[in-house]
Amino acid sequence: MLLVFLAIVAILAMAGAWWLPLLADMHRAVHIHLVFALGVMPLIMAAMTHFVPVLTRTGGAARQVELLPGLAWQAGVLATAFFAFSLPASVRLLAALLALLVVARLAGWQWMRARAALGRPHPG
Repeated sequence: MLLVFLAIVAILAMAGAWWLPLLADMHRAVHIHLVFALGVMPLIMAAMTHFVPVLTRTGGAARQVELLPGLAWQAGVLATAFFAFSLPASVRLLAALLALLVVARLAGWQWMRARAALGRPHPG
């Protein structure tokens, strides 16, 4: 269900980034973060939580791992809001830390899955 939500959000983020320059004069970083931090990255992370178990021939991802793309999306919301509304620097720091923690957790999970693979993991 999260993957479907993130796919819809990615489409809306891309449409928003296309229309936003026509509606408001905002910093370019707002448009870029709208597309990548709110749209593309969480969607890619959700796809990873689906395909890593397939490529390593292991069981499905735990619920806490499946929720990581949602946390990445929240970090994207914070980052986009920072640029859009000139929020304090602490918001930018919080967004960066949250994103870093999510990426580190996902990478650690992938590494553990590769080590637990049945035979050699798929080269993909």
